[in-house]
Amino acid sequence: MNSDKFQSAVGILKSKAEQLDRTPKKSDLTEKELCFVKGVLGPFPRALEKAGLKEPRKPKGGKRK
Repeated sequence: MNSDKFQSAVGILKSKAEQLDRTPKKSDLTEKELCFVKGVLGPFPRALEKAGLKEPRKPKGGKRK
């Protein structure tokens, strides 16, 4: 993964969180910002996790058959 793009995408999310004083939603970003963030960091919930703005999801319990 390109470190510069990763840092830029994380920076967009952290900056937006600071402006809003809360975790950003997809609707808080411009279409261009959202496309860039998702393209670099993946689905929006995972992007928030990678930026340290959301707790990583817990694996579901139990075993698959």
